Amino acid sequence: MCIRHHQGVCYFVAHRSLWPLFRARLVPIVLLSAFILVNLFFWTFLPQVALLAIFHGPGAWVNATFLVLGEGAAIVALLFEAFFVDETLVDVFDAVLVAEGLADLVAPSRVLNPGAESAVKMLGKPTSTAVYSPFSLRQIVEFIVFLPLNLIPYAGE
Repeated sequence: MCIRHHQGVCYFVAHRSLWPLFRARLVPIVLLSAFILVNLFFWTFLPQVALLAIFHGPGAWVNATFLVLGEGAAIVALLFEAFFVDETLVDVFDAVLVAEGLADLVAPSRVLNPGAESAVKMLGKPTSTAVYSPFSLRQIVEFIVFLPLNLIPYAGE
């Protein structure tokens, strides 16, 4: 049984037809992550160890490792969301709507193949473009304005 916070993950795990959408993005994210982490460790690890050694002494190696890994995670998240996520989000959203019997909501903006064996295979070419702007001014302002809601129990979920 899924708890409220993890319903999306549980839904994804329980519906194998959605897995190909994830697999299509798995190779690019692994390659992007490897490229960024190798470069960060090559170019920034030793300077960060040197700087952290002033304050942390012999523990600077460990702290610099976690610092570089954190920097890498932030960079990968930003780049991946900016360049790879948009069409996959739309495909997952549309596939879930179709799987839940709400194909009539998807039909106006996408060609559907009613004879397909799964919701993902039922999705055809989009007839209208989905507007996805991960770094729009509106989105940044909303993030900043609504960030304090996370401090309120149940409202920030």
